[in-house]
Amino acid sequence: MQFSRKLTHAVVALACIGMVVPQAIFAAPKAATVPVVKARDVALTTKGDLVGAVLNTNGKPSKVILTQNGKPVAQTLTHTDGMFTLPQLKSGTYEIAVGQAKAPIRVWKAEAAPASAARRMALVAQDSVRGQDEYCPPEQGGVLGGLDIITLWTITAATGALVLSAINQSDLNDINDKLDALISP
Repeated sequence: MQFSRKLTHAVVALACIGMVVPQAIFAAPKAATVPVVKARDVALTTKGDLVGAVLNTNGKPSKVILTQNGKPVAQTLTHTDGMFTLPQLKSGTYEIAVGQAKAPIRVWKAEAAPASAARRMALVAQDSVRGQDEYCPPEQGGVLGGLDIITLWTITAATGALVLSAINQSDLNDINDKLDALISP
C-alpha cells in the first residue's frame, strides 16, 4: 500500500514538472529554413507613383530603395512623418528595401490593379519591435525559455493544486480501503 502511494506521488510530481518546464527546452534545434515571402500587390497612383510609409523607432528619415532583378530602379528619403513617394514607375515585380528590411512587391497600374492591392505601401524598419514576437527575453522579464513571470506563477499555482489534489485523492482512497476492511466480515 505504501509503495503504491509513493509511486503515485512520484508519477504526479513528474507530470507536474513536465507541465512546468517549457517544451522548447527539450525540443531539437530548428533546421534553418528559408522563409517564402509572398509578394504584396500595390497599386500605383493615377500618375504612376508608388506612395507609402516607413515605420521606425528613431523618427529620422529613412532611405527607401526599389530594385528590380537586383538592379536599383529608384530611391528616395522619407519625410519626417515617414511618408515617401517613388515617382513614375512601371508595372512589374520589385523588391523594396529600408535598411536591412526587404520585401518583394508586385506593382500595378491604378486601373489594372486587383481589388486586394494596397493603395499605399507600409514598411516596418528592422529596428522596430513588433508586438507578435513570441519570445520574451530575460531583459524584458522573461524566464525559463521566454515565459513571463505571471505565466510562470500561474503554471506553478496550477501545478501545486494538481499535486495537492492527487495527494488528497490518494489519502481518501486509503481511508476508503481501511473502512472497507473494517466493514467486511
